[in-house]
Amino acid sequence: MDGESLLLVEDFRSPGEWKLPSGRMELGESPREGVARELCEEIGLSVDPADLTYFYDESGEPVENQYMVGIDYAVPRAKTTGTLEAGSDATDARFFTPDEFAASECSMKYTHVDRFGTDSLDWLLCKVRDALEAGDRR
Repeated sequence: MDGESLLLVEDFRSPGEWKLPSGRMELGESPREGVARELCEEIGLSVDPADLTYFYDESGEPVENQYMVGIDYAVPRAKTTGTLEAGSDATDARFFTPDEFAASECSMKYTHVDRFGTDSLDWLLCKVRDALEAGDRR
């Protein structure tokens, strides 16, 4: 989060569809360590895992005997270092205010709409802001 804007990445598999940066954990990583590694790999930003704040989680139905668990963390832009640039899993990465996103031709990735129940960047921004203010360190 940077002021009133959220960082989104354009999914390389779905041009025009944007999502929160995401990825999979590697064996032996904590969720926070996985998030920090993915941020660096996907968008070039480094963060101390201790600076990440929990804001959302979900689990889905098993697919081919595999369960997916999603855990979302937030961090203020000021707590990151590095140059923002799209990495291997993204074609673009940038901060959007809700008004900028609504005025663009971009859309939220369908999986985010399913996951959060909305395509509203306002809702997501409020969720992240509330979490950062509460400081949940799960």
